[in-house]
Amino acid sequence: GRTRTFTSYDFEGDRGIDGENLDVQSLFFEGDFGEIFPRLDPYDTEALDYGFSVGRQPMSFQQGLLINEDMIDALTVTRNTLYGNGNLNLRMTGVYAWNRINRNNNVPDDDASMVGLFTESDFRRATVNLDIAYVNSQNPTLRDSVAFGVSAIQRVHGFHNTYNSSAHLLGSYAPEGETGAAGDGL
Repeated sequence: GRTRTFTSYDFEGDRGIDGENLDVQSLFFEGDFGEIFPRLDPYDTEALDYGFSVGRQPMSFQQGLLINEDMIDALTVTRNTLYGNGNLNLRMTGVYAWNRINRNNNVPDDDASMVGLFTESDFRRATVNLDIAYVNSQNPTLRDSVAFGVSAIQRVHGFHNTYNSSAHLLGSYAPEGETGAAGDGL
């Protein structure tokens, strides 16, 4: 029930699929408070540059290993360009998702919501991500779960090229006990 249908035609089988329907795949609004309301800080001296998005949107964290959704209904708020002490750029994103939550067993949980904090920090030779998400389910057979990820992408400068390597540590915790949708693991 959660698949995308596109209009297509199979020339060999002489069949067609009509994908025109009212099932919205992606519809969201995104912006930056500092740009939308420039009179709040006309000289751009305050830290009012918060990005946000709201609506049905794609979402990917930990290179798709932690969250990889092509359509999820969510509100996000992002603070970007924080720096200092060797940190070149820190981005922090808070997420609240209320619909189209797919669980560990790839079953949609229409009674679930998700809150999460996702960070990405750039350093001279590496990018580090620390992410955590909590799924609150009203379905007693699926139960709540916590998922987290830590990763680092290292840049190694060679003679002619720059090479990247990445390391990921991901885990999950089921505070109410394990089910097919919520489990403990690392």
